[in-house]
Amino acid sequence: MPTATRRLHLHQQRALEFAARDGKSLLVATGTGSGKTECFLFPVLDHCVRARASGESGIKALVIYPMNALATDQARRIASLVAKVPAFAGLRVGLYVGGNAGKPGEGMVMTPTGVITDRDTMRKHPPDILLT
Repeated sequence: MPTATRRLHLHQQRALEFAARDGKSLLVATGTGSGKTECFLFPVLDHCVRARASGESGIKALVIYPMNALATDQARRIASLVAKVPAFAGLRVGLYVGGNAGKPGEGMVMTPTGVITDRDTMRKHPPDILLT
């Protein structure tokens, strides 16, 4: 993740500039662990913040992962980012994966380490971003 102590990789910088300028489809192909997530995540989070500010409610972005384990791992990462970046305060992220209905009372709110997983909560109050 870009921070004050870590510079962006060139492909991340170019992807973020492209998203800010053109906002069209973009394909990023690079090695495992090289930061592809940031290439789409920051523009998605920015879009959600702007949409909320204009009064748009409900799901604004759907992020589809090929494996539940990857979706779950990324959910923790996104929860941490939302908690740390003041501009993303108030964004709600939900995780809907098979077999992950959760225990009653768990996963009803965002935390710094987790997203919403309670299905009733997501149905009644859809998150800004839905991971699946």
